[in-house]
Amino acid sequence: MFAIAISARDGKCAGCLGVMGIFTGDEILMMSWVAGVISLIQTTPILFMTLKLFGGGYVTSTISIAVYTRRRLNQGHWFGRLGKALAGVRLSAMDPKWR
Repeated sequence: MFAIAISARDGKCAGCLGVMGIFTGDEILMMSWVAGVISLIQTTPILFMTLKLFGGGYVTSTISIAVYTRRRLNQGHWFGRLGKALAGVRLSAMDPKWR
């Protein structure tokens, strides 16, 4: 649905970048699951707190990148399309399907 909405709103190239972002986020989640990171996080509270802090930093940086790329896209720069791929990664990473 995300890729279709982006394609309809911003064009085929932006939709492809969104799909690539979703695939990248899914790959990160699958590889972390395979590596057993989830069980390690559950048994180590310090690691869990560290991950939460890095997650907060990631969300903050993603929002600032989204704002920056939106401004650049409004000015007509090609760099704004990268924001579609980052939004796809963010969407995939926040999807609760792996819990």
